[in-house]
Parts: sequence; structure tokens; C-alpha cells
Amino acid sequence: MDSLTLLITVLALGLLIYGPWQRQCEDWGRQQLFEIRDSIFNLAADGRIGFDDPRYRTIRDSINTLIRFMHECTWPRLIYLTLFFRWGRHLGLNRTLLEKAVNDIDEPELKRIINEKIYRMGYVVLVVVIWRSPFLLAVAVLVNFLLRILSFVEAIASFASAAKGRIYLTSFSIAHRDAECFEGSLSRVAA
Repeated sequence: MDSLTLLITVLALGLLIYGPWQRQCEDWGRQQLFEIRDSIFNLAADGRIGFDDPRYRTIRDSINTLIRFMHECTWPRLIYLTLFFRWGRHLGLNRTLLEKAVNDIDEPELKRIINEKIYRMGYVVLVVVIWRSPFLLAVAVLVNFLLRILSFVEAIASFASAAKGRIYLTSFSIAHRDAECFEGSLSRVAA
């Protein structure tokens, strides 16, 4: 009976993870990318970059491509693309069109804003890839837990170190005050 319950539970989790959970992750990622695309559209609407500017079109097309193919974002593909572009640079191949479009922007503030949006896009893709993979999700939860424990231990060690210093200073000042009182009482006795 226990093995049947385990089998049903594993099957249900598998159906949940590889069914509606995948769609939910894709939908979240697409929504985030829509918001990024809207913010870049607002930059163009404010006149910071032209709608007919090739750089704007390249950036918009890159976002649209990610939105369209969000369901194809998996960790093996992400690793493959990362290695491919890294090796391509070593072989002297050109930068991606997106990198070139952003680097061609002359206004430093606009370039900074758009770079932030592009880094946000990368973050969204990475989160979707991690959330869609049960293995990576388990590793991410474990790493997050360990980092929180290390942060907690570091905070306790810092507090203990600061408290130790205060205890030492307090003990020193009490001993110093007691020594002064003792010297004062000795001088009164001697006089």
C-alpha cells in the first residue's frame, strides 16, 4: 500500500511539474518580458530613441523573439547558447545584434537604462529555466537555504565579535574605575 501511495504521489508531482507548472513559468516569464518591452516602448514614446531607429527595432525584435520562444528556454539550450557565443567570440565572430545595437547608443544614460533592461531579460530567462527544471529548482532551493544559513552564522559571528569587544571595553573601564577608587582610598588611608 505504501509503494502504491508513493507511486501515485510521484506520478501526480510529475504531471504537475511537467504540465501546468511549465505553462505557469512560461507565462510569468512572458509577462516580465512584456513589461520590459513596454518600458523600452515608453523610452521611444518619450523621444529618447526613435521608433524607426534600427537600434530600437533590434532591441524590440530581440525581446519579441524571447517572448515567442519562452517555451523553448531550457537549461541544456541555455548552456549550449552560452558556450556557442563564448566560443564564437574567441573565433572572431561578431557580437550579437542586440549587443551591437546597445553599444551603438551614444547617450550614456539611455545606454545604461537599456542595459539594465537587457540584464533583467537575462535574469527572467534564467529564473524561468531554473523554475522549469525540477533538478535545478531543487539545487537552487538548497543553495538558497545554505546561503541563508551562512548569512545567519556570519551575522551571529559579527554580533559576537562586536559584543566581545564591548565586554572587553566594559570590563577594562570597570577595572580602571575600580583601580582609581582603590588608589583614592589608599591615598586617603595614607594621609
